[in-house]
Amino acid sequence: MQYSESFKNAFITAYTECCRSFDDEARRRDYRFDWNRFMLWDPEPPLGKPVLELTAEKMELRYWKREPFRFDGAFIQPAHRLVQDYPIPMIAVFEHEDKIGGFEEEVVKLCQIRCPLKIGITYCQPESQSQWEGQILGWVRDVLQQLEEHTKEDPESEYVFLLGAHAKPFGADWYHLTFPAASGPGTFQALRPPQ
Repeated sequence: MQYSESFKNAFITAYTECCRSFDDEARRRDYRFDWNRFMLWDPEPPLGKPVLELTAEKMELRYWKREPFRFDGAFIQPAHRLVQDYPIPMIAVFEHEDKIGGFEEEVVKLCQIRCPLKIGITYCQPESQSQWEGQILGWVRDVLQQLEEHTKEDPESEYVFLLGAHAKPFGADWYHLTFPAASGPGTFQALRPPQ
């Protein structure tokens, strides 16, 4: 798992660093309403960069936030080719959906793109975490099975699905479903900072 482990370590480190930039509890509560900016796009001070841009830098990749192929963003090599607004190659594409009920559509998009790493990020409340883990796993298995009947995927392609359980006023506890295409999905695990 070349990219997925690097992504998970970079993500949890970047996420922790960004959360620490808020030293005032009231600002943390206020910022929760701008969660997409915190994670994806042009955050307000005290943040300099969103979590996913910082994640890309920690992976020594560039952050592409211009919605290539209508994905929320991508990670690309520093040396890449650009055709119109499409970078070649994209190392990772990601979908970020703050309303978990709409996450099935993101799963379908991710499973059909040709890319070494496919990342889906969504959220739930802690009391419904187990239910949503099962639902996401079912969606992933169903889509991959349907696609397998019609097209073959590179067995070395990797998937990371992150589920943030909003257990605190600001932030989330993270869980991941990580697997290479060759083996298919397993189960969700807690995402911990690298040792």
